[in-house]
Amino acid sequence: MFVYSVVPLIGLALLSQKYAQRQARLERQYQGHMAAAEKKLEKLEGSDATSEAEPAAQDKSAAARTYSTPEDTIIPLAPLTLIFLAIAGFAAIMLARELRKRDSVLSAPTTEN
Repeated sequence: MFVYSVVPLIGLALLSQKYAQRQARLERQYQGHMAAAEKKLEKLEGSDATSEAEPAAQDKSAAARTYSTPEDTIIPLAPLTLIFLAIAGFAAIMLARELRKRDSVLSAPTTEN
């Protein structure tokens, strides 16, 4: 079980940068689609009801919007890494316990009659 929990950790370490780049690209696409949908909805709802001051405020809020980067994604790998670390820790404890048990059985004096 220990090996099965360490191998995914190695895989996560090796592939994390590639995952982060891909995930950030997908999240930016999603955020762009959401921003476009918001603008379309605003245009449909109140194209004639908006004043001159409101578009400037909307432009500032759009400029202040932050998009995903490889270092800052909406869906991080940290929870998955923590899960595999916890499993690896538990497996290491169980392995050490089993090895101590085996060593104590092998080194125990045997009484022959």
